[in-house]
Amino acid sequence: MQVLVAGGGLVAITGVYVLAMHLTVGASKLGPRQSADQRDLLYLYLHLGVLFAAACLGFGLGKWLNGLGVAYATLFVIVVAITMVLAQLGSQALACEGYNDILRHWACGAEG
Repeated sequence: MQVLVAGGGLVAITGVYVLAMHLTVGASKLGPRQSADQRDLLYLYLHLGVLFAAACLGFGLGKWLNGLGVAYATLFVIVVAITMVLAQLGSQALACEGYNDILRHWACGAEG
């Protein structure tokens, strides 16, 4: 039961992250109305918000399941942080193969 609930929570928070990143793809395209500082600040808030949500969800589930709120919060934050890194690396690799704008807009090779 605990593994299913924790796994479901991790899948849910990862889905929220992927959806939020996909919805903000336009912010990663720099132009006259969008600076790199604005983009970076948006991504900072988005990533910190998702990590905070993961910690809260993990703590709540841990307390509800067996009283180990801090352990579950730590587990959720670590797993979500690793997933974030892997998602960014994967989307950049795909962008350099011609499948750009999945999670963000990347510039590869001759583009910059």
